[in-house]
Amino acid sequence: MARNAPGRRAPLLLFGGLAVLGAVFVGVGLRRLAGGPMADPSPATSSTPAAPSSAPAAPAARAAGPSTGVVDLVVDAPPATDTPDADALCPDCDILLVTVCSLRKDHVGVYGQHPGLTPALDRVADHGFFFDRAYAASNFTLASLTAILTGRFGSSSGVTGWDKGLGEGVPTLPEILGLYGYRTGAFTVDAPSGFRPDYGLHRGFQTMRIIPAPRDTPDGRFRPGPIGEGGASARPVEEWLAAHPSSEDVPLFTMFHTRTAHFPFVISDAGADEDPTGITRLLWEAGRQQAAAMADRAMPGMAGGTAQRGVVALNGRDPLEIALEQGGQPAVEMWRRRYAEAVARMDEDIERVLDALDASGRADRTIIVVMADHGETNDEHGEMLHGDGYYDNVVNVPLLIRVPGLAGSRQPIDALVSQVDVLPTLLELVGAVPPAGIDGVSMVPLLTGRADAIRGVTLVEGGVARHDADEI
Repeated sequence: MARNAPGRRAPLLLFGGLAVLGAVFVGVGLRRLAGGPMADPSPATSSTPAAPSSAPAAPAARAAGPSTGVVDLVVDAPPATDTPDADALCPDCDILLVTVCSLRKDHVGVYGQHPGLTPALDRVADHGFFFDRAYAASNFTLASLTAILTGRFGSSSGVTGWDKGLGEGVPTLPEILGLYGYRTGAFTVDAPSGFRPDYGLHRGFQTMRIIPAPRDTPDGRFRPGPIGEGGASARPVEEWLAAHPSSEDVPLFTMFHTRTAHFPFVISDAGADEDPTGITRLLWEAGRQQAAAMADRAMPGMAGGTAQRGVVALNGRDPLEIALEQGGQPAVEMWRRRYAEAVARMDEDIERVLDALDASGRADRTIIVVMADHGETNDEHGEMLHGDGYYDNVVNVPLLIRVPGLAGSRQPIDALVSQVDVLPTLLELVGAVPPAGIDGVSMVPLLTGRADAIRGVTLVEGGVARHDADEI
């Protein structure tokens, strides 16, 4: 939980979840890396639950992918039963929602610490808004994406760990927009993100495409073939926007989740032989043996909610953890350098999406929101990645918003906001009615200058990450 307090800029955070994670937060038992083979997960199951009365019933899918791997899901659009408020700031405007996995706020150029690293993201901030105190609802992807798509914290949606997906009775943003006549599409790569049907996050998307991780991504680095020119994760978004040009009189909701900045950061072993710390080589090799040993099993985020075990066994220490300890600051700096390179490659994904939006003729009527699901620690506080601790570099995330007709600001908005505030903000902007019972609050008063604050408290909650079960 974060509170505003007079004379204090940084919020006080109080976190929910397992007691062990509270111990981790205060610095007890932090791991730099959580690696090692997992225990066998139970077989995944997938279903499409009936939607609540405040959201449309999900039509039957015409085509769907398997419970793990690629997904090519298409369902019929529901009948448009609602009309947007004509007095809204942007009625019937298109929406582009981009979620970025593992993106630290200080690595987005507009925030000032790494100028020039993310020119495409800076394009969104130009004539738009960026927030200095936007907080993730959790420290791992599944819970954060669920919060963005439902406007609910994990304690409200039920999604606080890898062991549970989104259940019945919780309307999603694409379900609501479908009632207002929107065509909805979701796009990502095949990797352990939880953004897939098994976890219920497909609900309301009339199109969901999950493609094999391209060669120019860390997830696809072992695939054969050339790396290419970059930004390949965005190809399905380009195709979607090209298939729906501005001549169509139908509003679009497009969601793109990119993992190009995710661990292990590298896409080749270039420079490994010249790296005296050995970090580049170990990043390149990270997970190779594990992936081969587990080819017939799903990682958390791919196995399907309610079936995947939340606590898994660890066997030995990860070689990267040992190398970082032995290599000292030079090893840490090499780790951070490879991370920054991954962020720059991720920005190429964003560039291709923005260029495709321009080419479609829809850019002038599109609301754009870019937000990280969580950040990364990079050896601050003795942790290297995410999923264990709740430090600011993991949960204080970048948030960029551009709205047609609003001038924006080149100064950051200092108000406290959360991922759960995205849903009510977008619905108010386009003139749609938010569902009852959500935790989110619209950020529109901040964007229009009618208010300096919308909330005094926010939650950052977590469930079980990878831990040695004997230590819990």
